[in-house]
Amino acid sequence: MAISPRRTPLLLACSLGAVAVIAAACGSSGHSDTATASINGNRVTVIETEYHIAVPQTSYSPGSYTFTAVNAGRILHSLTITGPGVNATTKNLSPGASGSITVTLQAGSYDVFCPIDSHKSLGMNQEISVGATGGAGAAASTPTTAIPASPTTVPPTSPTTVPPTSPTTAPSGGGVSY
Repeated sequence: MAISPRRTPLLLACSLGAVAVIAAACGSSGHSDTATASINGNRVTVIETEYHIAVPQTSYSPGSYTFTAVNAGRILHSLTITGPGVNATTKNLSPGASGSITVTLQAGSYDVFCPIDSHKSLGMNQEISVGATGGAGAAASTPTTAIPASPTTVPPTSPTTVPPTSPTTAPSGGGVSY
């Protein structure tokens, strides 16, 4: 199939865009705290690097979700989700590869981690919770407001009294001397 000369710039632009996206995902070296994961509807993108797992939020509403793991690291990774009624794992993912699993989350706590070797214990582990207050449309994490356990009361202090001072008079002669 021949590509018309008019479509060549469009094809080139699309190809370069795809390369830029792949390079951005794969260009990370070592541990990356700046890797961002995303949610699109009920599709959740999880970024894995050595030894970090970036889940876009930690609170979800019950429902069906497709988790796509992107290996932005330099070694083999995978993604496992375990919790109430769920025990699912992606295939092993080579650097730059991605894999998806679809799960139905119900109320409770779930563990999202890399099951390869000791990656979980090295930090590739994130707990998520599912309940009525979470949601795929929520921000990166559910905001919370800190409320003190009990009000702190400062005991009243007695007023401090300052003894009266004697009036200061200027020297006679009308001027100020130094």
